[in-house]
Amino acid sequence: MKKIFYAFSIALFALASLQLQSCSKGEYNSGDKQTGTNPFYDDGKPKEIPSGKFSAVVNEVKFDATYSNAYWKKIDSSNKEWYMVGYTNANNKEGFTLITKTNNIGTYTVGTDNTSISYKATGSSVTVNASSGEIKITKLSETSISGEFTMSGPGGFNVKEGTFELPIVTMPN
Repeated sequence: MKKIFYAFSIALFALASLQLQSCSKGEYNSGDKQTGTNPFYDDGKPKEIPSGKFSAVVNEVKFDATYSNAYWKKIDSSNKEWYMVGYTNANNKEGFTLITKTNNIGTYTVGTDNTSISYKATGSSVTVNASSGEIKITKLSETSISGEFTMSGPGGFNVKEGTFELPIVTMPN
């Protein structure tokens, strides 16, 4: 019995090693039938994910993100759904997610324009969703997106002076 268990363990380890090796070479399968080049690997080595600037004043307390970037997914031939994120740590414990569907510079209002803003505080399991606010995109290029945002939420929650200058992380389409 021990020999069978030992042989099974070796086979399982070999299979796992082959799977990890193929992923580290840059192959990508997101699990939702999207395949292509793994955006987080380059020549078998993890890429450093670029980070930009993301700050705001949350209920009169300054917030500065340590990790921030933007990515998009294609909605149709003329629009993208943008995700702009800023977090204080890699585990997304505290921070913002801004979402808007556009392909242009402009001002987009929460509740209309397919726009939303959410915030989660450190140690909280509750995410505050904006009841009002806006995202203003002031610069948009192939490699970066910049702008400003404000937000109000339940119970007097208030975010002002929100700014972002974010690199665009390339994701598979």
